[in-house]
Amino acid sequence: MKISVVIPTRDRPVDLKRCLSSLEKQIIKPEEIIIVGEINDTETPRVLDNFKNSLNLRYFGYVGGTCKKRNFGVDVATGEIIVFLDDDTILPEDYFLQVKKIFQDDKIEIVTGYVFDRIDLIESRWLKQKDLRYVVEKAPNDAFFRMILSEISLNGLSNLTLFQRAVRRIIRFGKILFLWEGISKGKILPSGYRSEMPEFPMIDRLIPVEWLFGGNFAARKEIVTKYRFNERLEYNTYALNEDLEFSARIGKVCRIYLSPHMKLFHYRSPRGQRIDTGTRVLNLVIASYFISEIRGNKPAFLWATFGLLLYEIIRSLIDRNAFFELKEILAWLKKTLGERNNKES
Repeated sequence: MKISVVIPTRDRPVDLKRCLSSLEKQIIKPEEIIIVGEINDTETPRVLDNFKNSLNLRYFGYVGGTCKKRNFGVDVATGEIIVFLDDDTILPEDYFLQVKKIFQDDKIEIVTGYVFDRIDLIESRWLKQKDLRYVVEKAPNDAFFRMILSEISLNGLSNLTLFQRAVRRIIRFGKILFLWEGISKGKILPSGYRSEMPEFPMIDRLIPVEWLFGGNFAARKEIVTKYRFNERLEYNTYALNEDLEFSARIGKVCRIYLSPHMKLFHYRSPRGQRIDTGTRVLNLVIASYFISEIRGNKPAFLWATFGLLLYEIIRSLIDRNAFFELKEILAWLKKTLGERNNKES
């Protein structure tokens, strides 16, 4: 069983080096690692030089965002199993050993691994307390969890204050109200959003879910060759929730599983490096529109989008730039929904 790894990257040499260092330490190394970077990036090839004797690396410069880079990686991959990683992830040493064990079952076509996200472990608003406590408990005897603990600051977050708990409840209520979050775990919502995965201590085997993490999943090549990432989601070479839209389509033809054994740590490179809030929100609307088309629920999408527009209106009272971002979002909605109505009529 040959494994190809596809890693899209863009001007993040420090993150990529950290990721490749964890691949270098694997018990079983992948047969090839395909790095798809920017065509004018000079730093990434220099990083790769550090690993040319320990990893089978193939580097390609490419013009496009994450969707296009992943699709290109699939096209050039030679493995039977393709693993998709983000450049700001860190893997435990048995990651590819677990991948090979899972895909020995011929009935398995696509599996997403569990992601320990740095933001989920350090910010009180999003804190996954069960995950954090599990990391703290396992760290003394497990190098992977010890590494995670070294990368985060606890700050007493395992015991939230009453105010922090209240803020969390308000945020969760708002997300559920506008159909950005659901009660059942691991589901795609009719609005084009998703519910969170169950926290790590709650899973001990492969379980079926409806969506996958784009930066941590493995699939048989024939599946991802046929059902590619939707390049129409890329706005200014940036896409958001492209993995959710991919999941909505591919979930119609095969079952997606979540594995507790294909776990990794998402270091999460700082968001503000390349993308402004307005572009991010617009990309969220674009992806949700495509997903709701697949799920077939226009009213749910419109309600969720109404909530996002309210958020932008409130933000525009504080940030003048948000007003222009709001206009851009409304212009996209008017154009897209108008085209749809014309087709339907």
